[in-house]
Amino acid sequence: MCLAVFTVFPLEFVAMMPIDKNIFGKDVTDAMMSQGTLIVMHQNGLVKLYSFEMILKEGKTHDIRLYTEHTDHKGKTGTFPTGLPCNVHLKDCPPVLFQVRCADQSFQLGGIPWHYIFSPYGKFGFSQVHSMETGHLAQNGILDTDSLSLEVDKVFFHADDSGRILHVGADNVSVMKISKPFEEDRTSVSECFSINFKKNTSTADQAYCENYTSSGRRIRRQQSNSYTDYESVQGVDYENELDLLAVTSVENSGTTYHGCVHFLNNQTGEELKRVQLEGTWKEFCDHSVAVDLDTIIHIVKDPAHRYSCFVYKLLRYTDNDNACTKRTLRSTRSKRRTLSLTN
Repeated sequence: MCLAVFTVFPLEFVAMMPIDKNIFGKDVTDAMMSQGTLIVMHQNGLVKLYSFEMILKEGKTHDIRLYTEHTDHKGKTGTFPTGLPCNVHLKDCPPVLFQVRCADQSFQLGGIPWHYIFSPYGKFGFSQVHSMETGHLAQNGILDTDSLSLEVDKVFFHADDSGRILHVGADNVSVMKISKPFEEDRTSVSECFSINFKKNTSTADQAYCENYTSSGRRIRRQQSNSYTDYESVQGVDYENELDLLAVTSVENSGTTYHGCVHFLNNQTGEELKRVQLEGTWKEFCDHSVAVDLDTIIHIVKDPAHRYSCFVYKLLRYTDNDNACTKRTLRSTRSKRRTLSLTN
């Protein structure tokens, strides 16, 4: 296992280092970088943090620039087939800055001041927010929702570097902030805003399930066929250049389901625009939606591991025929690309 580290704007290669089990332990399963720390996961749920700056200071052998001639003259660094050479080699394990046992090795580091989010080892379905300085649980720091969803809630630090926390449930999205009340020993988690995407199931959303007794008598039983009863929110993306939250939800229209992208004000949660995606969504397919400025990318994976990609362009148009100028966003006809891949 190797970890390649880059900086962006401009793109520069920092280091390629092997996660050597002889150094970090035989039970290492994964590793990642976050906030200038190397995070190493172990089989027993243990997560350890190391200073990446110290690792570079002690183990980096030489600097390498992208697209320069490789030392063995086989090509340019960062291009095929030369690739990236390892330039960090450790002889001993660096000092551990912090360690904690987590369920599913779920660990997030961030916040202002520094906090971490994790699910306690042996417990699932909720997350806790703790202070890095003291290790204490923050007030209101247990994040959970009452939901019938089979999927656990997702809790992570906001990508806008504000230190806020996003709590994504089956049918709601909450944005919270960390603060330290005056003359209080512990920090506190409070809600900035919350949006619920669940719609009440109306009579039109009800279907009838037909069952038969052993004698052949038909029984009609009313049941809800609404997808939104369980999981309305499918994903949350952040568009940093527009400072918008893009929440993808599933809406029921009779017997079919459609995906919608809600563009929300990142500071207040106000819905600025709602765009319905083309086509119907099937429950047995995996959907992921990403937003980049005026482009929406929708990727669908079916049970046969076939991928379809739909690309939407959001346009602003002006209707000159009306006395009042109207400006809105509409989605162009999607372009579909289907790939046959296997995992």
